[in-house]
Amino acid sequence: MQHKRLKSKMANDGILAFKTLWKERRTKQLVKLLFGYDLTPTQVEIVRIIGWSEKKRLSICAMTRYGKSQAIVIGIGLFLIMNKNKKIAFIAPQREQAEILMNYMTDLILNSSVLLSIVDIDLKGPERMRKEVSKRRMTFKNGCEYRIFSAHGEASRLMGFGADVVVKDEACLIKGEGVNAKIMRMLGDRPEEAVLIESFNPWDRDNKAFEHLDDPAFYKIHVPWQLALKEGRTTQEHIDEMKKELLPLEFTVLYDSEFPAESEDSIFNLVKINRAEEQTRDLIEETKEITEQMRRPQDMTEAEYKKVKEKHKEVTYIISCDVADKGLDETVIFWGIKKGGFYELIDSYHEPKSESTDVAGRINEKIREFIGKEANGSVQIDSIGLGTGVVSMVKEYIRDNMYKNVRVVGCNFGAAALNKERFRNKKAENYFRLKDIFDEDSIKLVKVKNLKNQLLNMKWKRSSTEKIVIEDPEKSPDWADALVYFTWKDTDALAYAFL
Repeated sequence: MQHKRLKSKMANDGILAFKTLWKERRTKQLVKLLFGYDLTPTQVEIVRIIGWSEKKRLSICAMTRYGKSQAIVIGIGLFLIMNKNKKIAFIAPQREQAEILMNYMTDLILNSSVLLSIVDIDLKGPERMRKEVSKRRMTFKNGCEYRIFSAHGEASRLMGFGADVVVKDEACLIKGEGVNAKIMRMLGDRPEEAVLIESFNPWDRDNKAFEHLDDPAFYKIHVPWQLALKEGRTTQEHIDEMKKELLPLEFTVLYDSEFPAESEDSIFNLVKINRAEEQTRDLIEETKEITEQMRRPQDMTEAEYKKVKEKHKEVTYIISCDVADKGLDETVIFWGIKKGGFYELIDSYHEPKSESTDVAGRINEKIREFIGKEANGSVQIDSIGLGTGVVSMVKEYIRDNMYKNVRVVGCNFGAAALNKERFRNKKAENYFRLKDIFDEDSIKLVKVKNLKNQLLNMKWKRSSTEKIVIEDPEKSPDWADALVYFTWKDTDALAYAFL
């Protein structure tokens, strides 16, 4: 009888301790009590945020082998214990990665008497228990459940499952607008109330995880090797060895936990793009004086006026346009100034796919407002597909309204390159021309997230004949293409001289 009372008192004390730890959010002690794991400070932060749903959007980028997936699973374990009728979706890129998540959840349940007490399975025998728990769908007596999906291969299954918490593991490897749209729809009719967690190694920028790093809605946790070393998750000896064994790019991704400035097949470098966004040169101010002097030739000697005319010839006001051709494409219009070999983007306009007449009308309006009839002007428009009609209409407008100072250039990506030995077509040639302009710090950009992301996602390869080819991403890079048109150069451009 005394033994039973002692046992009951111990159980009550345990429940009281659990409630106290939960109320005070003492995550480290609670996890030790429930699961037997000893967490590092940043793991504690991850578990606390997930277990108590402190943030609705969470981005986690950590050194390889730090234990970020383990921490996420433990956080979900706490969430399952303290909630009712909640659904959790784990999503990994491929089946193999999904099985890793399943094994983490299996071990967590089997090592926790509290989770075992609420899991909805037959608890007869350890082998039977492991077999029951090792499933990609698990339900609990409190109405909760979790499912584990692979994004590529089971995308159709994502549509039918609404979740209160969605965990994207190795999120940088989950690509494709269609797949990611389905994942976002899993957040239900009130996505602002649901939780989205993205965990990744920063291999590639062509994904939503990279885009979300610029989204203030996401709370970011970053664990480079220096922090992991401080927390005892790695050793200096291991870091020194990996620096010797790995390529610099691999070490940057796996241990610095940073997106590399560029991968081996990237066209553009992140550092160069950032420098272009931070450029302080102001072509508007530089060209203002030249324009004013051109209006007052009587105030100068013939020799002085000749010098001003030479400076005036160096300045071109440019409008470029990539015309939307398919359902999800955008029409993007840039305008800016070129002086000598330096380009400055001044502003941009974009809209979903629209009628050619509307696009031509917007360009014509910008010709009137921005270029006028004094400055040297060049309008450079995508001339493939719907762009062909836009080019014709803008040319007609230029002719009818006597803009003798403005030329219209149709930019055809598929046309033969000037340097046929090196490039497959003008697209490759002009993308690499833009790369050279960035490398020479000869461009100033406006800060547009879509433009930056698309530039960073552009890749190239060698064809079977060793010519450079641009690899087309799944979603049309309308912003990047419009910038290529802005700096476009071909035979016509080389031959052209302003009158």
